[in-house]
Amino acid sequence: MNNSLRVSQNSINLLRQSGYHQFGDVTPGQDLSDDIAIVRPLYIGSMLISYLVGERDTYHNVAKETLNSFKKELIGTFNDDELQELCLELNISFADLGENTHNGRVRALIQYGQRHGRLADLVAYCRRERPHIAWPQFPVVDTPTIKSKSDLAIVISINQPALEHAASHLAEIQVDCNFVLLTTTPDYANSQWLPNNTDWQPAVQDFYQTMQHNAVRIPRVRRHFFFATPLPYAFAIGCAWGLVHQGDELYHWAGSSYVRVLTSTRDWRNKQDDSP
Repeated sequence: MNNSLRVSQNSINLLRQSGYHQFGDVTPGQDLSDDIAIVRPLYIGSMLISYLVGERDTYHNVAKETLNSFKKELIGTFNDDELQELCLELNISFADLGENTHNGRVRALIQYGQRHGRLADLVAYCRRERPHIAWPQFPVVDTPTIKSKSDLAIVISINQPALEHAASHLAEIQVDCNFVLLTTTPDYANSQWLPNNTDWQPAVQDFYQTMQHNAVRIPRVRRHFFFATPLPYAFAIGCAWGLVHQGDELYHWAGSSYVRVLTSTRDWRNKQDDSP
């Protein structure tokens, strides 16, 4: 399933609700997250800030058989009143489970545990209340992880908000990816152009450092570059980055949506000899 568009929309909401009004408000290593998306500060520069934006991946390695066994034990050993007690102690809204049957509420409870990294808490409670049952073992998830994907969109969003537009285009062409967002506004609430009365060299260096971090943390992915930048800045970051990777896709804003205009190739650097 391609969740790129929904991830981008949720990430934008997370940033706008973050209280990040200045670069100094952002704490490295402190994620923003909800049930769907994670926004992770990647590099905090002097003119640009970058975030790794991805789909939340919780308990992706838990076997379906293990979850089914857990559901069967919960259904057979806890009635609705006892489920309410469980939810009350673990600070989970019983009413929000939103099901009309006991089996449905147990299923919704386990799905909640998966989304929020609370399966270990559910099992610990069950083990305490029903110690005679062999409950499954789930890992404790301290921090959610971002689902690994083979495509990465690098969205340089200065002239206009570009993240959702990029995600929309990728969804249309059925590319499921994570994102690196570079922006001048930490809360991504509006567009802020680079200043006309200051040299843009620090912004070029911010891009370069972001790409260095990206290369270390997320190697071996197909990259998609989306530009919403002044032309001199686009030229400068191309000069600074300087590496041509075979197969990178480049996209141009065509007035109402993005379109792919180039696929990178090492042949760009080869001199074409047209002489007879």
